[in-house]
Amino acid sequence: MKKILTVAATTLCLASAALAQPYPSNGFVGLYGDAAGTQCCINAPAGAPATFYLWATLGGATAAGISGAEFRMEFSQNISALGFFQAFSSPVPNTLILGTPFDYTAGVDGAGGAAEGMNLAFQECQTGTSGRVLLGSVAGFISGAISNCEVTTRRRNPPNNLILGDCPLFTLCDAPTFTLVCTTISTGVNGGETIAFRSGINQAACSSSCTPVGVEQKTWSGMKSLFR
Repeated sequence: MKKILTVAATTLCLASAALAQPYPSNGFVGLYGDAAGTQCCINAPAGAPATFYLWATLGGATAAGISGAEFRMEFSQNISALGFFQAFSSPVPNTLILGTPFDYTAGVDGAGGAAEGMNLAFQECQTGTSGRVLLGSVAGFISGAISNCEVTTRRRNPPNNLILGDCPLFTLCDAPTFTLVCTTISTGVNGGETIAFRSGINQAACSSSCTPVGVEQKTWSGMKSLFR
């Protein structure tokens, strides 16, 4: 438990921050509709149970494993009234979980200053299988129709880390430093909040690739300006 709390404290700003590459290309966290983490275009019919899975895909600085993560998943529609969702659960033993992953109010800060998003801290370094780590799942029952809903992986709101504050992030396994790195960024670098991954729920235009595209090199100066 002492080790878990150390990792958590690190995630909450006590780590040194470093970017291991010219621009973030360090893996990502995505939402999927299947346990294998292959379907980011999710079919969630009304009147049926649904389980959403959160997978971390490692790469770049995180290729050797992660000790924690910080992010939120913003829904373009408020679907909280359409499902009785259970609490987030992680398959990794002794994981310290702070907050919840889902933000149902796109573009609106948490009511009363409430935080949106979550922090995860693992007792042991997570290397996953074939470079992927199942962070956890959220189950529920969809009582009404969800239509054309986009889910984007973004930074925690507000971020706990002020240096890498505008991106979802991972903590590395380099104890006692537990270096923070931004996840891969796909859009939003030169204007607005950065987005690291997109999923769709009952979305006709959803792409089935489930792979974010890293920002172009020329946009990195814009990315750095967000952290000053």
